Amino acid sequence: MVSNATEGLIPQPMAEFDISHPAFVTLMANNSVPAKPTWDILVSSFNGVPFSKDSVSLVRDIGNSKSQDASHVEVISDSLHWPNEPGSIPGRAFTQ
Repeated sequence: MVSNATEGLIPQPMAEFDISHPAFVTLMANNSVPAKPTWDILVSSFNGVPFSKDSVSLVRDIGNSKSQDASHVEVISDSLHWPNEPGSIPGRAFTQ
């Protein structure tokens, strides 16, 4: 569940997604359109079975009402071994 929190207010649910065995959740800035930056959520899954494969899922533009249902969960990979904490590489790494 994702909530919309502002100082002094009680967080309210914004969206709910059915992702099995979530382990790590990462909120990432998406600056692919510089004039309109958005936020994406990456979720790493861990099923607990040694040497088995787990997944990383993505929900794009979490603030957009269209992304707030399960149909907008994209599986990026379902063949990673845990731990697989998702993260970002700074854009400047590709320009140096």
